[in-house]
Amino acid sequence: MNRIAISATPELPPARSLRQIMAMVMLALAPGAMAGVVGFGFSALLQIFLALSFALLFEAVMLKLRAQPMIRFLTDFSAPVTAVLFALLIPPSAPWWVAAIGMGVAIVLAKHCFGGLGRNLFNPAMAGIAAVWLCAPQEFAAMLAPASVSDGNSTSPLHNFATNGFSGRSHEWLAIAYALGGIFLLRKKIIPWQTPFATLTAAALSNFFLMTYASGETSMPLSRAFPEVWILGAFFVVTDPVTGCISARGRLLFGAGVGILGCVIGQWSGPVVGLASAVLLMNCVAPWLDQHFRPGPPPTASAAPQDASP
Repeated sequence: MNRIAISATPELPPARSLRQIMAMVMLALAPGAMAGVVGFGFSALLQIFLALSFALLFEAVMLKLRAQPMIRFLTDFSAPVTAVLFALLIPPSAPWWVAAIGMGVAIVLAKHCFGGLGRNLFNPAMAGIAAVWLCAPQEFAAMLAPASVSDGNSTSPLHNFATNGFSGRSHEWLAIAYALGGIFLLRKKIIPWQTPFATLTAAALSNFFLMTYASGETSMPLSRAFPEVWILGAFFVVTDPVTGCISARGRLLFGAGVGILGCVIGQWSGPVVGLASAVLLMNCVAPWLDQHFRPGPPPTASAAPQDASP
């Protein structure tokens, strides 16, 4: 009698936990955050601290109200990631209550009112940006010069970099910092390549078309093709697996939609608001994209019709 040798199956590497993934995202954000602090000084650091404080406060309150495990969810780094993304997109000179409004909408409404992490329809950080823009447009557009500039001209970090930059080569350094963080996430397989590729490609082509249409220019500097807002958005915002797409085709379409809509909206509202608006709009259609563009099962061969002749 033949016998089949049965051996133990090789162990698969353990899947990363949510805490590990979010910790890697925080690590990838660190170079860009430090570049912003170097360029804009203590005010940029203060905005990160305020956003983190309000995010953890609202997270704790909602976990208590929903009778959820406090320590488990407070230490999964999801709220800090939302806070840092929000802080990097608002003006350093914004008053403290801007962070309170933004984190209140992001954590309470966009996250917990939908059932918590993994069930939210909208990207929390972008919901916070949209809320601040709607509730406090003047404060959102507040100006603050970088620490190395003393001429009084100022703006939010990413908006300033995306339009004029500031003295020295800080514009390029900030772009490189975010790109390095994104490459780190790609190498660690934390994010898929389709979404950032489609987002940056669509944004660059849209910016080129809009610039050509508006001014007739046929050449575009690299900083205009890939401004820091879009580098940050492509690698750290659009790749959110909960509010984005999970299929490869869906990710390409989702990223392209964000890039095109964001550039068009940004022509009138600025790049940060353009990014946030585009992400929230595409969040609404992400389930539809996955449903209609997910590869289906391979077609099965139909049975040959039987010959009915005698």
